[in-house]
Amino acid sequence: EGASVCINDILAEEAEKTSEELRGMGGEAYAIQADISKEEDVGKMFDFLFAKFGTIDILVNNAGVGHALMVEDMPYEVWKKAIDIHLNGAFLCSKAALPVMQKKKYGKIVNIASVAAKKISYHGGAHYTASKAGLLGFTRHLAYELAPYGINVNAICPGATLTPLLKSHSSPAELDEELGRFPL
Repeated sequence: EGASVCINDILAEEAEKTSEELRGMGGEAYAIQADISKEEDVGKMFDFLFAKFGTIDILVNNAGVGHALMVEDMPYEVWKKAIDIHLNGAFLCSKAALPVMQKKKYGKIVNIASVAAKKISYHGGAHYTASKAGLLGFTRHLAYELAPYGINVNAICPGATLTPLLKSHSSPAELDEELGRFPL
């Protein structure tokens, strides 16, 4: 649609693969490797983005992790990683984009939450549910703060999506059940 896109992934080869796919469709895309749970990585990512384009119009916070663990079996580090990526990552990336969006009084921030944020996660565990529910609260509050600047902040809550993450946690029978749980 004419947008220049920066694709971030913690795995450089995955970011490049997605960027190549977009370029193959005629788009302008750049790959950036960064761990969005680390403030320094987010800073470097946005430095690259602003050096390349000078601005940002749309930010999509879409990183995600999850493990099918009961709370009693969940190490604190697994809990913390979900919070760091889903919630802290969205905070850090949004905060980095704000000065430019506020200055031009325009921008859109889209946070990818989950149906688990409103119910529970059948696959991801309590850490996934809690961090995605927190993302909804962050979204509402950020929308309130940024409305005077003409910046839209929204979240979407997709149901089960056939991604490599879901495939890695599921047998074919479980996938059929999971994907059928939330009919269109």
